Amino acid sequence: MLTKSCLKVLLIGSTSLMIFACSSSHESPKTTTPIAPVEQSWVIDKAHETLQSLPVSNPKPLEARVETLENEMAKLKLNLAQIDQRYGLKPVHTTNKPKPITAPKTITKYISKKTGVRFGVNSGKTRIVIDLPRAMKFTTDLDNNEKFLLIELQDTDLSLNAGTGQGLVSTYSIDTDTDGVTRVVLNLKGVAQIITKEALRPAGSAGHRVFIDLVRN
Repeated sequence: MLTKSCLKVLLIGSTSLMIFACSSSHESPKTTTPIAPVEQSWVIDKAHETLQSLPVSNPKPLEARVETLENEMAKLKLNLAQIDQRYGLKPVHTTNKPKPITAPKTITKYISKKTGVRFGVNSGKTRIVIDLPRAMKFTTDLDNNEKFLLIELQDTDLSLNAGTGQGLVSTYSIDTDTDGVTRVVLNLKGVAQIITKEALRPAGSAGHRVFIDLVRN
């Protein structure tokens, strides 16, 4: 937009030109002296100077901005390439998908909370069962002269209580020694014979256990 001063200059110049044109067309040049017009060059220069002083926004076109952005990206790639070359870095290209990490399988030992001594009688056979918290070695010693059966368990961390038996066993007692052995002493009602003895692994609801089958001799 033109400023007020520029409009005034243009108005003065155009008015002077109109006065000069009217005077020259209606009056004789012999009898009347023409009015001196405003110099046209001064008016043009003044208008040009005013137009140059006006604020004009001239944003860069889209093509110029895109070109500038591409130049900056090229400079960045060049800088990265120089850094890789200086420190000996090499790009790593992987095509294989990483294998999923699986948690290692944990093997847990079966630990039963049920411990104790129990008996069963069937067809003249007396079965002695000792429930254990875990697997352990055991030995047996049958003494028919003294009429007792000794069972030694290689563990002292057992919650076994003395009690009354069934079948060929009258009573039994528990003795824990300082040498790491638990002894179960079973008092027999008569002469007996061991026909089966075995340590069993957990099965179903039953945990670790040992059993001894006795019959009358």
